Amino acid sequence: MAACYTPVYRPAPEHGVITRWVDGDTCEIQCSSGDGLTWHEKVRLYGVYAPEIGESGADDATKDMTNSFPPGSEVHLEYPERKRDGSIVWRDAFGRLLATISNNQSK
Repeated sequence: MAACYTPVYRPAPEHGVITRWVDGDTCEIQCSSGDGLTWHEKVRLYGVYAPEIGESGADDATKDMTNSFPPGSEVHLEYPERKRDGSIVWRDAFGRLLATISNNQSK
């Protein structure tokens, strides 16, 4: 019998620090809570559609995002996707946060 589990997700963070870019539309951030707890989340950028790894233009897209938001950048996350009932869509089908990001330099 295969083991199964249900992932436990923390509340969607409002801020984080970029740790790396997976590709041109997905990054990993480090989040922290007020009580000193830290964790990592993958963020799929809402409204950004970059080529997948291995496709033409993928390296350039990743480089562009790395230049705009280098690792160590503090970012603010917003969650614009809404369900029909008006509630917020926090995550995509792969468990990544679905958000836009901004920082002081990008505003």
